[in-house]
Amino acid sequence: MKKEWFKDKYNIMFLVILIAAFAIRLYYFFLTKNQALWWDEAEYALRAKAFAFYTPLTGFSPERELVVPLFFSLLLRLGVGEIGLRLIQVLVSTLTVFMTYIVFSKIINKKVALIATFAMAFFWLHLFFTERVLLYLWAPLIYLLIVYFFYTGFLHNNKKHLIIFAILASLGLQTYFSIGFLLLGLFLYLLVIERLSLFNQKRTWVTLLIFFLVLAPYAIYSQITYGFPIPRMAIGYKAVTQEAGAGLPGLLGYINMFPSRVGWIFTILLSLGILYFIYKLALGVGIKGYLEKNKKWLLIFTCFFIPFMAYTLYGTVGGSGTFYDAFILPVFPFAFSFAGLFLERIYNFGKKYNKIIILLLISILLIFSAYISIKDADISIKAKITSYDSVKEAGLWLKDNTNKGDIIISRSLPQNTYYSERATYDFAKNETLLTQFISEKKPKFVVDSIWENTQPWIHQYVSQHNETLTPVMGYYSQIQGQKTLTLIIYKVKE
Repeated sequence: MKKEWFKDKYNIMFLVILIAAFAIRLYYFFLTKNQALWWDEAEYALRAKAFAFYTPLTGFSPERELVVPLFFSLLLRLGVGEIGLRLIQVLVSTLTVFMTYIVFSKIINKKVALIATFAMAFFWLHLFFTERVLLYLWAPLIYLLIVYFFYTGFLHNNKKHLIIFAILASLGLQTYFSIGFLLLGLFLYLLVIERLSLFNQKRTWVTLLIFFLVLAPYAIYSQITYGFPIPRMAIGYKAVTQEAGAGLPGLLGYINMFPSRVGWIFTILLSLGILYFIYKLALGVGIKGYLEKNKKWLLIFTCFFIPFMAYTLYGTVGGSGTFYDAFILPVFPFAFSFAGLFLERIYNFGKKYNKIIILLLISILLIFSAYISIKDADISIKAKITSYDSVKEAGLWLKDNTNKGDIIISRSLPQNTYYSERATYDFAKNETLLTQFISEKKPKFVVDSIWENTQPWIHQYVSQHNETLTPVMGYYSQIQGQKTLTLIIYKVKE
């Protein structure tokens, strides 16, 4: 960095925020580094382990993306264990905070960038998923990188950055499918800004060519293997074309989620910021040059609104009512920037009367919001540390007490496959089919637990078939402060 960079007060404040963001993430990393993997985490982890060591793949859903598991597998081959993968998540999370400042200081200004960065640094949902080996965490970082190179490439006509944008966009789509929602938004944005002249530009076609060339191997492989070029998109395609929608209640699902995720302070601030932007934009309709004047904030709004609406429809189409906060994690940096927009306007208005007081009030508001968010993160992270711990312990025991080629029955397919490194199969649909499966496939062990919404008949089956199943290990977990039997391993009699 140049010496001039450190002379800028906004850069210094950003550096303090970044250090604080890394420190708090590192604190929770040491607290959670040995926690058990959840179902989705285990799918990515077992895929990485299978890439690296050819362990079984049972429990891995074929529609899941492969780029991050492949990257993780390279680390595993180098001797980096699960804790190392968790540390990578901390770095990805911290880089997201870093890129929040870089993107918004480049596109808007450093005041707005600082507020958005502050919000992301202490955002409890982002902190929570930092401590999980999930791809949700990668999406915000990829969004920000793509937007940065889109802005510098397309809007500033930087050819090198345009190439980087095309490559990042393609790799991003292969890394996590919701990148497609962002790319749709960027395409619509260009249509509004440049209209049909977009298709007369050489750079447009060169960018598309590079994008599809990078995407082609993955798309061809996925089409041949799964019957769809972007496997995860097949779910949304089926819902859109074959099922009915959830209607207005579904569209409001994610909106209603905001207060409990970002707090009422930021919900109000970002809502007012968005309304202010829409108001200013509406005032300029029909005035020459109004799009040029507002195109930067229009870009930010597009990056928030289009993916937000796409995810809303993706989750509600088919009447499933699937609203999961992790899905919309990538839109939060852009949402926070609108909180920065409104606070900047408040500051500009208030400094006319008393600059110190208005600055003090804004600082108190932000610090109080950060305190509440960290408190929520602390409660959420600590509450989940021991979840699925018995599944992990059982899986490691099974690894030590079975041979390669042995199979196991368990409801926790990906977790047990990952920890035991043995092929794991789910319970059959009924008692008759389960008895038949045990007789034909001859599994070594059957695992019964309270996890994964196990059906009551399964508990009854394993406890009543003493002639074929013998309990050999039991595991307890702390649930609501009480020691509870959560898992039993049964040995199948030969």
